[in-house]
Amino acid sequence: MKTDITRRDEEKFLKLKIAGNSIFDAALSFDEIIDSIGHGNLSLEVSDDDGTKIIDDSSIKEIKKIIPRLLKIVNKPRSFIKSLEEKVPVETAKRINHKAIAKLSQDSNDWYARTVLSVKPKNIVSDINEGTIDLYENRFICSLIDRISKLLAQARQFYDEQLKTLDDNSAINAINREYQHNTNSFTFYNKISKNMYSYHEDSSYRNKVKDERESIKKIEKKIRLLKRSDFYRTLHKKRKVVDPIQKTNILMFEYNYNQAYKLWKYLNQNNQDEKLDLEVEFEEGETEAYYKLYSLVCVFAVLHDLGFVETSKNKISFDRETRKITVNPLTFRRGIHTIKLSMDENCIKNSLTVENSKEVHDFYIYPRFTDFESMSRSVVDDYSETLLNGLVDNKKCTTTVGKYAFVSINLNRCSEDNSYSNKVYRRFYSIGNNYSPDEAKENIDKWGNYKTGIAIVSPVQLRSNFLKIEKIFNYHLLKTTNFQNELTSCPLCGGKNIRMTDTNNYMCHDCDHNISITYCNDCDPKHKKPIVWVKYINEKFLENDEVVKGLSDMSTYYKLSKIETIMGEKATTAFELEKEVSGWKLKTICPYCGIKLGDKSESNK
Repeated sequence: MKTDITRRDEEKFLKLKIAGNSIFDAALSFDEIIDSIGHGNLSLEVSDDDGTKIIDDSSIKEIKKIIPRLLKIVNKPRSFIKSLEEKVPVETAKRINHKAIAKLSQDSNDWYARTVLSVKPKNIVSDINEGTIDLYENRFICSLIDRISKLLAQARQFYDEQLKTLDDNSAINAINREYQHNTNSFTFYNKISKNMYSYHEDSSYRNKVKDERESIKKIEKKIRLLKRSDFYRTLHKKRKVVDPIQKTNILMFEYNYNQAYKLWKYLNQNNQDEKLDLEVEFEEGETEAYYKLYSLVCVFAVLHDLGFVETSKNKISFDRETRKITVNPLTFRRGIHTIKLSMDENCIKNSLTVENSKEVHDFYIYPRFTDFESMSRSVVDDYSETLLNGLVDNKKCTTTVGKYAFVSINLNRCSEDNSYSNKVYRRFYSIGNNYSPDEAKENIDKWGNYKTGIAIVSPVQLRSNFLKIEKIFNYHLLKTTNFQNELTSCPLCGGKNIRMTDTNNYMCHDCDHNISITYCNDCDPKHKKPIVWVKYINEKFLENDEVVKGLSDMSTYYKLSKIETIMGEKATTAFELEKEVSGWKLKTICPYCGIKLGDKSESNK
């Protein structure tokens, strides 16, 4: 049985497994929370066992069998004759309605002439018989087609996610082999994750997943034929049929309709079993509060993974009645860096300082549990723009160097009905460094240069959470680096094996990253706006098929995710991957204007 983590599953997880966790019955220190996560008492991800059953192999076989029956129904559906009243010229009337005389007397415009005893009619009400397919049974068939389409989409998305995970694991392993160490360690994540795949290099499993996905796609193609039929176009906006299904004569005794009815019953028996709990009620604003708590705990896990130690020993408390999170300011230290973390009702505030420096770098995280998946393409476009503008326009914090919204969205689940623009997808993959040149210039001016961005933080994709949050923290750690003084330790990993190779250019041989200053010749020809440029020391890993597998055929959001995965949490620079004659090449995205370095904007062409 395949399971899909639905939006509802996420909500129940946040309520029952996060906010409802008994560890929050009392105030906790940072170390106590980390211990609870490490020992499995507080989980940060929804497991497959907590998901909603979607479809199994036997159901797919039954759907395959029923497709020919549905095609026969759609091509020759049952219909019935309904009688309509219509006013027609008297000479064309075929069946005079019994109400015709009464209605004729009501309107003199329908008379040719009037005599002493009667009138000579011009128009008369006639019965007109018209065939219609708007039957309960046909609306049932239309509802079944919709149900099958949804189940198949969920199954295909499941396989897509499986293949993506397999490809990501293969890519990470290949990069690790290239550099002979674990470039993307995430040691804490590896310890706590429930969803680690042990079959990442099992080609037979990969082939099985591919075959299953292709099988699903073939059935979906036939379903699309059904949806393009006159039958479906006529009925799909009519009132839907829901359980319990009426046992009409047509559904019980006409073979094709009866087979469709039996499939509906079969799907009821084999799919859509709810997990986590029975029905759970939610009050307005409840899940938003739980998501803030979840986001805070994820930030804690990331700080622990980055090697920060909390020294204040202050407590964190969560009041379930008021849903208020109280964080007495916490102090985190690692080497020369200190982070002071606090929280108000809207955001998580981080104040970063460096030893022997009076500068304070503030950056803010705003958790927003917005249901993007129920929004149309245009609404997501408008809302994401409004969300980013809202962060910029917040006048409360004037000394910030970064503001980020955390959102929980599964772009794969949105793909069936919403194909967003490249511009919108890049908003979800930007921490102020990856906006599309298609954005309005005033937007890039407001959001770019790492001023604000959106990070997808979800209980469904814990590894991605670590990647995105660490990327934010690593950027701000990097931003405090004074490149005027020769570096003695890596600002990213803290390693001492770092060497200056040129002016403002360093190579760290502990984490195998190149850190440098570059410029965009398009929007900054005088080189007044430096870009801190971070990537692996070399790009040999791009020659490995395991790393770039599937890139050419990937949808935009998968490709963006893939690039983030293979570049890792330390490569805070945004990149595009392009295939050239000599192979795949990394192209740096300018955080000031959104174009690839070396390109020219349309305005300059």
